[in-house]
Amino acid sequence: MVNDYIDQDIDKKHPVKKYRPIAAGLIPKKYVPFIVLILTGFSMLAASDLSLESKVTLLIYFILNLAYTFKLKTIAVLELGIVAFGYSLRVLFGAQIFSLFASSWLMISTFCAAFGVIAAKRRAELKAYTVNNSNKRQVLTDYSSIALHSISGLAFGISFTTYSLWLFEHSINFQVLLLVCEMLGLVLLAFLLIESEQGKLESPEDLLKSSKFMSIFVIFATLNLFLLYI
Repeated sequence: MVNDYIDQDIDKKHPVKKYRPIAAGLIPKKYVPFIVLILTGFSMLAASDLSLESKVTLLIYFILNLAYTFKLKTIAVLELGIVAFGYSLRVLFGAQIFSLFASSWLMISTFCAAFGVIAAKRRAELKAYTVNNSNKRQVLTDYSSIALHSISGLAFGISFTTYSLWLFEHSINFQVLLLVCEMLGLVLLAFLLIESEQGKLESPEDLLKSSKFMSIFVIFATLNLFLLYI
């Protein structure tokens, strides 16, 4: 809510983001502070029974989001890392609320996978602004299309390696484990292939429209569930 409130003038000039509730005028600006306070209050109430560690993780996540909104999103590379780190914090929080150990391998894999997806998103934004000559985000001037594509490939490679190490650390079924690793590799390669060909994955959920990608992903997810329950 805060981020969309700050970016509303830029969002109004974007072909997709102009439909966001604040930019589109569906939520009057004067109501935003009250909505933010209400959501924050509900969040604090929901977290009241959680452990101290969980509350600290939530606080870090909250502060990082505010810092990103007001300043850090203007610093190239760091802004990619901040968003990706948020996904690692979600993994950590999920483990904490169930009193489980959060694997370092899984957190690194999550961070790198998110980093690769966000880099692809920035590449699509850069391409869109170059074509349409619309109001470019300040941070995009520090990126190049080739560099962002290379970053995605490198990040996915590290994500694949660390995810495989996490599986090998916790699984005893070697045959299924190999299949899961291979399918993950296919998922990441399919993403890079689609991103390379189209270069317009500004909304990663557009992958849902790709039957090839979704068929590979469904097999990968099914194998993960099978590995979990055996």
